[in-house]
Amino acid sequence: MVSCGDEKEYVDLKSLDTVPVQGTVVNGKGEESEIDTQGVSLADVIEKAGFDPDNAAAVKVTADDEFSTELTGGEVNEAGKAYLVCEDDGSMRFVVFGDSNAKRNVRNVVSVDITVK
Repeated sequence: MVSCGDEKEYVDLKSLDTVPVQGTVVNGKGEESEIDTQGVSLADVIEKAGFDPDNAAAVKVTADDEFSTELTGGEVNEAGKAYLVCEDDGSMRFVVFGDSNAKRNVRNVVSVDITVK
């Protein structure tokens, strides 16, 4: 589900064209993990929901256990930065590249909330 204020839209990620999602994420211990899968950019998901990613001041991504992370609007629109990918068990994972700590990578994503400028 993608929401912006009181507006909520459900997006079927399978209806979007996927792109290669490849890169390295680093955990809090400095250990690197390679990502090589298919996914959808967060900006494309927001656009598919009918919202303009260029108007995002911040975006909050939340997991089923209520763990969440935030990105700035600039990060949302940065090419190669933020993706939603489908895991083998069918759940959604949020992947953020370029961070020194992978704490913004979220498993079991259930919602994306947009704050507009």
